[in-house]
Amino acid sequence: MGGVGLFGNQLMILPGLWESLGIVAAIQENATGYTAELKVPKGVFVSAPLQFGVTVGFNVMINDDDNGGNRDSKISWSPDLYDKSWFRTEMFGKLIIQPQHEEQHLEILNPN
Repeated sequence: MGGVGLFGNQLMILPGLWESLGIVAAIQENATGYTAELKVPKGVFVSAPLQFGVTVGFNVMINDDDNGGNRDSKISWSPDLYDKSWFRTEMFGKLIIQPQHEEQHLEILNPN
């Protein structure tokens, strides 16, 4: 999985970024479409203390490419009409840290 990271003042697109940070994605089809899940180690969130009730900026997108060419479409967790939230953090949604709830384990994408 590729990812985007801000290193100093430089925005970089890095293949394998998520894996190197220990982030794992999973997806499972269901009756109405699918459920996507991310497991993000707390060490990834370096700009805010991870305590219950803390709010951090967060976004995730799913790109669709049915034919191996350019992206056909994408969905974004936060509203993004102009495809800018991958590099404009002010467009991120708000993620509120909550106590852990019951987990559902899903099939991991690209387990290798």
